[in-house]
Amino acid sequence: MLVLLYIFTALIDPQISGNHQKMEQPGKNLDQDYYNSYLDGKKDPEAGRKARLENNLLRMLKSILPREDTFEGADYVKKLKSGDFEYEKISRDSMYTRGIFHELGYMVPSDYMYIVKSGPYLVLAIYEGDPERFLLDVQRTRVVKKGSNSAEHPDSQE
Repeated sequence: MLVLLYIFTALIDPQISGNHQKMEQPGKNLDQDYYNSYLDGKKDPEAGRKARLENNLLRMLKSILPREDTFEGADYVKKLKSGDFEYEKISRDSMYTRGIFHELGYMVPSDYMYIVKSGPYLVLAIYEGDPERFLLDVQRTRVVKKGSNSAEHPDSQE
């Protein structure tokens, strides 16, 4: 009971006493100017996410394509630059993604999976961490070259 009385008087007392005054800032409000200037000059942490992701995907393409396509991949990569490819983050919930992982039983899905399209190449890239936030190497990839004849590939079975 004593605690309730104390809380009640603490809440009521500032209103009863006439000593409280509104604090006014003298002069030009320099603190407001500083605060506004600080916020205007502050970099947006989300602004570099797209550039970092594209940098990670470009690095991945430049390292993967020459190994996967030994005939044309190295020449293609020499001309490749940022903005020359399309990409899309894919979800585990998509029926197509589930189909991909059903067919490729050895690949494990992740929260950070991308399909990258560049020229005739389609690449499934799986990252362990977030490539939008960190400079990362790709963990697993699978390359498909559109329009290529699978009978020419040395691993194809007849």
